[in-house]
Amino acid sequence: MIGGVVPYSMYAYAHEKVLLDVTAPVITLVIIALQVYGIKFVREFLEKQAIKKQFAGYASPTVVRLLQENPALIKDGMKRKVSIVFSDLRGFTPLGESFGDDVKGLTKIMNGYMDSITQPILDSDGMVIKYIGDASMHVHNAPTDDPYHPDTAVETGLRMLRAVEKFNEDFVIPQGRPAVGMGAGINTGLGYLGEMGSTKRHSYDVLGDAVSTAARIESKCKEYGCLLLVGGATVEQCEQDWFFLKIDDLAVKGKTVGVAIYTVLDDIKPHYKASKRRHEDMHKMYQQQRFEEAIEACNKLKPQFEGKMEKYYDMWIERCEYMLTQDLPEDWNGVFVATTK
Repeated sequence: MIGGVVPYSMYAYAHEKVLLDVTAPVITLVIIALQVYGIKFVREFLEKQAIKKQFAGYASPTVVRLLQENPALIKDGMKRKVSIVFSDLRGFTPLGESFGDDVKGLTKIMNGYMDSITQPILDSDGMVIKYIGDASMHVHNAPTDDPYHPDTAVETGLRMLRAVEKFNEDFVIPQGRPAVGMGAGINTGLGYLGEMGSTKRHSYDVLGDAVSTAARIESKCKEYGCLLLVGGATVEQCEQDWFFLKIDDLAVKGKTVGVAIYTVLDDIKPHYKASKRRHEDMHKMYQQQRFEEAIEACNKLKPQFEGKMEKYYDMWIERCEYMLTQDLPEDWNGVFVATTK
């Protein structure tokens, strides 16, 4: 409007000999423009500060900056394939009992534990979705892109386990407290992400079948005697990059179709490959209902993998002994149906 009013007044004076005083309209328009852009600037600044406040403790500075530059990633939501990681503290009861009534001391050491497991997530540009007591949930490939998110999720899970070991060495054991552990479950699949909740209280969250499956997988860590369990959908996309061992074909509670679950080992020794072949043969025996042979194979496998899988083989022997008492059909597919979460 300013660009039109001023030239027109000059034209009218030059050709029509009419003097139009456009000072007041121009000043008014400038004030309105400054107000509009000023309000827009303040609104965007406050929005960026709100995003920083909301996500500073849950995402890396890189991710926070990207969200500030593009708030639509949060507001509009998205539907995409993500890798979800659930973790849970192991050994809280003896740790809590060691503090007695010292709630402040317990709170301090728990905060230290959460700091330890969160740092690997932030370092890999993952997004912490929530903390639930001594458990955590985070995702990779949202809201920012990570084309190798299954790999990243597995690497982050292993780094979280190492962080817990260091936390025990540096803080827990020197205080004479019982060491803690961590179990984690990873799954990859479609997720629906965005701000969810009521109008008065909401947060960034992720929903989807892959999320509930990841939670179910994590809940089975203790049962299988493993620290880290990975769903088959994740393994399919990064199988060549890690040392995976098949754990079970499990129909988690609420499902009828089995999900292949694996564990992943690091610090690989040369003899692990031969032991893995024997492990796979043992699973074939199980699927063929040759349970007594599978039990014998498990007993031989116990010392393998530096003893890391001993608890699993003890559990699997119990499973095989249970299966010997069952009247299974000839076309049994080997899927174990879980009756608890």
